[in-house]
Amino acid sequence: MKTRNILVTLGLVFSLNITAQSSQHTVKQGETVYAISRKYGVSPTDILRLNPNLGNGDKIHPGQVIKLPAAGSATVAPATPSAPKPAATQTKPAANTPAATKPVATQPKPAATNTPVATKPAATAPAPTTTPPKAKEQPATQPTPPPVAQQKNEKPSYIIEVPKKSSAPAATPEKSSKYSNLSNPYKELYRIQKKDNLYRIALNYGMTVEEILAVNPGLTAKSKLKKGEFLYIPYSNAERKAEAERLAAEKAAAEAAKAAQMSTHSKHVSIAVILPLKDGGDRGSKMLEFYRGILMAADSIKHQGTSVDVYAYHSGSTIADINFVLQKPELKNVDFVFGPLDVIQASAVTDFCTQNNIKLVMPFSTTNSYGQNNPLVYQASISTETARKNAADIVGAHFTNYNYIILNTGNADDRGTRFTAELRNQITARGFTVKSLIMNADETTYKGAFNQFRNNLVIADASSLAATTALVNKLDAFRQAHPEFKISLLGYPEWPTYVSSLLSQFYALDTYAYTTFYRNPTDQRVKDFEYRFRQNYKKDLAHTFPRYGMYGFDLAYYFMNGLSKLGEYFDEMQSSIEYKPYQNSFSFDQANPNSAHINNKINLVHFKTNQRIEVIK
Repeated sequence: MKTRNILVTLGLVFSLNITAQSSQHTVKQGETVYAISRKYGVSPTDILRLNPNLGNGDKIHPGQVIKLPAAGSATVAPATPSAPKPAATQTKPAANTPAATKPVATQPKPAATNTPVATKPAATAPAPTTTPPKAKEQPATQPTPPPVAQQKNEKPSYIIEVPKKSSAPAATPEKSSKYSNLSNPYKELYRIQKKDNLYRIALNYGMTVEEILAVNPGLTAKSKLKKGEFLYIPYSNAERKAEAERLAAEKAAAEAAKAAQMSTHSKHVSIAVILPLKDGGDRGSKMLEFYRGILMAADSIKHQGTSVDVYAYHSGSTIADINFVLQKPELKNVDFVFGPLDVIQASAVTDFCTQNNIKLVMPFSTTNSYGQNNPLVYQASISTETARKNAADIVGAHFTNYNYIILNTGNADDRGTRFTAELRNQITARGFTVKSLIMNADETTYKGAFNQFRNNLVIADASSLAATTALVNKLDAFRQAHPEFKISLLGYPEWPTYVSSLLSQFYALDTYAYTTFYRNPTDQRVKDFEYRFRQNYKKDLAHTFPRYGMYGFDLAYYFMNGLSKLGEYFDEMQSSIEYKPYQNSFSFDQANPNSAHINNKINLVHFKTNQRIEVIK
């Protein structure tokens, strides 16, 4: 009797210890016993023993609260070969932590006579369940699991993955957790019965013995199955195929519905252009050409079946001038505002667009002193600093494993000094060495700087025409004298404008120039655009850098085409817009969801040795 009391006490202590060490988990949609066991690093067998109401794993459902054994203290079932071993220090995620909602920074846009852009309602996170659903009671016919005290002597369970046949009607994929996540290695557990063998089990589930063995490591055709042990039951190939097809169909249907919504949303686009269109001299002529490019873009959009309204206003140059324009009642109903030119007017226009939930496209201003925390602002013009940093980054990534040489021309300018310094930092951060070479050094020094077994990239420290002419002549002479060296030259946004006098040297030196825009005069599309502009306005595009008419077209087309196709999804899907620009490319990024959209697009114009020009984006 004394011995029996001691055993009972030990059993009670052991049971209490298991309870103290166990934790709980609230079942989520699509989770299986196996998936939960992998998540917490415990055995599926031990989970089923602690939770007899789960049956063989087929009675698990979302919202159910189950007990978890302590990780590492119980028998671990064999894992499939591809499944990673869970970390021992993995912590349990909070079950009732609601997802953080994205704050809405913009004000709702008032109703308008023109078709306004519908604002997408902010998604509301569902309230967390404070009281988990009551777990289903175990049927009276459910076999009693082995006592916990037998765990020490129990052999590892085998696992088979097969769908079990049943006389009950099959659950629909949408409602059955079995079908909600086919990435799980198995869909249920099967408790081995007396006289079971692999052939009988495979026959019952409509599978071959080989399929069963393939998903149960350690199990062979000659293995003796022991009553009470658990086997993994996998999805059949037919089930996986059917589920994949169902998910593909659902995705296609969702995309079709979204496309239909986008296609019918914005068949009308309304924009306003607020620029000094009536100013005389060079300033006014550039803005007028820019505006004419916008009109040509609107005409192209109309030919695609979208109606466009364009309102144009002379902005003047003072705060009083811009305040007068902003009083126009029709302005409150437009989708986009393009402008202004003068920084002094930017704050008033930004405030107006914020109050009326209108997107503000700023083609020329690059200062970040205003609108930087406004997701309605699109800054199209790239600042010199941003261009320099982005160019250094793309060069460092594109020219890998080159021999880098900074060529000191003796006429270094601010742009060249800052760019070479930024580029040096980028290259050294990638583990490469940057050499320095004085342009007028002797031939021996040149040969010592170049590498015969690697490509050599020469970076100039000056961007002016005079300095560029001197360095390409010097470098081309060295190239001709020493063809054993592979040489490429890297320069600045101004360089493409020097092609009238330096094109042949650029080709010979395999020259690259970083730039925020590029007009290829040999491109037939560019020639066609220039011809249409001449036909429309009885004059040629001004020979400016850039061409303002092309800039106006590219920018307006990007936004009008994007809005007509994407509608309310414009902000989140603008990266999907496919457009081959005539001159200016755009890629707007945000530092955070509540900041302005900044254009960071940098291109490399490549003058290839085969006398062709390509643009690397």
